[in-house]
Amino acid sequence: MNLEEMSQWPAKSPDTPGAIGQCCAYHVLDVGAVVEVLPRPLQINPAFREALVLLVALHDLGKVSDDFRNLLLHDVPQKSRHWKLSEALFYQHDDLLGVRLGSGPRPRQALYAAVAGHHGQPSDLALDRPRDLHRAIGLVGNQADAARGHIAAFCDLWPEASLQDISLQEANKLSWWLAGVRTVVDWIGSNTVAGVDSA
Repeated sequence: MNLEEMSQWPAKSPDTPGAIGQCCAYHVLDVGAVVEVLPRPLQINPAFREALVLLVALHDLGKVSDDFRNLLLHDVPQKSRHWKLSEALFYQHDDLLGVRLGSGPRPRQALYAAVAGHHGQPSDLALDRPRDLHRAIGLVGNQADAARGHIAAFCDLWPEASLQDISLQEANKLSWWLAGVRTVVDWIGSNTVAGVDSA
């Protein structure tokens, strides 16, 4: 997926009616840049830190959907919140993320929920049931391949990312910290007035 294709997916409402706001790829790269810098003093293992950065950078993956684009461009109410679709897309493309991140599906799913549920609560979708996952992916529309392209492109940005066989217990404990960090870096990365250097 090239940058031109990625730029078709808006992340924010446009400042000018009829225009396209900041694209999703730029927004999540801003957030990824913040999360790369913020935890450096904690001296986290570099490969593990890259894994957390990769997951946080993909937090708005559900905006790569017809449902969200129609809301921003055509004021059509959403059928599901974008952050719930983010978690569904993580599940849908766990094969790709699993190859990059390692560990088991359950620990990854705990971290997916922490990253996706960035508006105050985790998703209430029962994504372990194929019917519910299929329904959520259906709301993405024909864009599941585009979302997969985003994941692949971001995996290339953090090639050493690894969860290093984290256990489910460790992932559940980490998920609280990760949810908090993700909330902070999303807020900072969403600031269109001040750059990351001033944060």
